[in-house]
Amino acid sequence: MTESSNLDRDRERLVTFLRQTHSLLRELYLEDVRDAVGRPLAPRDLKPLLERAWTEFAQSFNPPGTKNVAEQRIRDLSRDQMTAFGLYGAQLELKLEIIDRLRDIWEKLRTIKSLKALLDAIDVLLDSLIKAARIDEALKELKDIFSTLLDLLEDPKE
Repeated sequence: MTESSNLDRDRERLVTFLRQTHSLLRELYLEDVRDAVGRPLAPRDLKPLLERAWTEFAQSFNPPGTKNVAEQRIRDLSRDQMTAFGLYGAQLELKLEIIDRLRDIWEKLRTIKSLKALLDAIDVLLDSLIKAARIDEALKELKDIFSTLLDLLEDPKE
């Protein structure tokens, strides 16, 4: 495989990462997500505001009927941008593998600790991607504030 095709593959992996992150956060904001013992992750009184905030974000991040700007900016990343932020090759593969493993752990255990670990790992790659591709930071801000909300919850003692 040529370097160009490897970089194209890595760009598409970054687009997939962005879509998966968007999907996870959409679920956390719009659905009644609960931990392993059935506790909601978001306080009931905040749910309407979470839904309104997500809807507002979604309308500006990728307005209906428009080209996805964030995905296009990722596809337009230069080799130098990808290199400067470790968004290629084994570095990218390692980051994505850790995120995938943490996602699997979250899906299996449904603990606050496992979700926080997943969100923290996502943050590492998302931060680099935002800087390299000049993507709107609103997605990261929504991830960060939800992660902070999780700090109020504790996993039940084993």
